[in-house]
Amino acid sequence: MSDFLLLHTDRDLFGGLRGKSFQLLMQLCFNYADSFSLSKTSMPTYPSAVEDMLSPYLKTSIQSTTWFAYHGVDPLIEMIYAAVPETLDILTLCYQDIFLKKKGNVPKKKHEQMGQKFVYPSVLEDICFFSGRKMILGTLSHEYICMARCVSQEFEEKLLSLAHWDKTDKDVYHLNFTPF
Repeated sequence: MSDFLLLHTDRDLFGGLRGKSFQLLMQLCFNYADSFSLSKTSMPTYPSAVEDMLSPYLKTSIQSTTWFAYHGVDPLIEMIYAAVPETLDILTLCYQDIFLKKKGNVPKKKHEQMGQKFVYPSVLEDICFFSGRKMILGTLSHEYICMARCVSQEFEEKLLSLAHWDKTDKDVYHLNFTPF
């Protein structure tokens, strides 16, 4: 099977994967994945509204210095969630594109002060999808990077119909690592 890198993020930061195309991509990924991850900021935070909504579906959280498009960095906190219809509904309710720009209807939490420090709601980003222990799609939100591993001919055809992708044989963003 092939790997694909999302193209045209220089002209459209979302590579076309927003709105209806984003919803269709989420449905496609949920059809093939059994879990997904969201990276969480490691500074002192408290759960955001989205994190609160996803919390019943949290399978585990791990700290890692290697993840999709990261290698040898300060430890990342990766929240691993079940890829079930309820989490699909939460993601498409709260986000409008593949790089997780929030919709206006997401409840906001204000920062709180603990002693002399301000503590902010967590930021969830960098969604990645897994089938078993294999990553099938990874994103790096702040760099507008998205890479997919095609797991079947049907997956590839549907993926290619949703956005502009470039076929690649180079795993430049560590799509092949086994995270957990």
